[in-house]
Amino acid sequence: MAAFGLWYNKRKNILKLLTSKSSGRLTAAADLHVYEKNKDNMKSIWSKSLAVAALALIAGGAALLNIYPYRPRSIIGWCLLFMLAVPLWVFFEFVGERFAGARFFVSLSPVARITFGVIVLGGFVLLILVTFHFLEPFLTKWGS
Repeated sequence: MAAFGLWYNKRKNILKLLTSKSSGRLTAAADLHVYEKNKDNMKSIWSKSLAVAALALIAGGAALLNIYPYRPRSIIGWCLLFMLAVPLWVFFEFVGERFAGARFFVSLSPVARITFGVIVLGGFVLLILVTFHFLEPFLTKWGS
């Protein structure tokens, strides 16, 4: 009804023409326009949902490749893998972009930039190893 109200406010003159003079009801053309608008919104929702699902599958697949000999043990683990893969991927891309584009980092010499990058990468590897240690009870190897 709200979509119809917005449509009505934008096109009052067209609606007056589409309104039957004898009964005051809208004609089938106006009803069809509202139906088509809702149908287009549903197509948009479905296409966005499919895009998010495809991105989750790609990010989940990348996460599975990174922990290859292991996989989630339960349905909850699989759900968490695909639900957390996209936000973590976006977060790490954002952090990497902010880190690489920071004024402090750009002003360093190439040797200092490489040294600083190796130290930060070592910190991330350490964080991954600690996280993996805590997640290991919830993982199992493929084929077992």
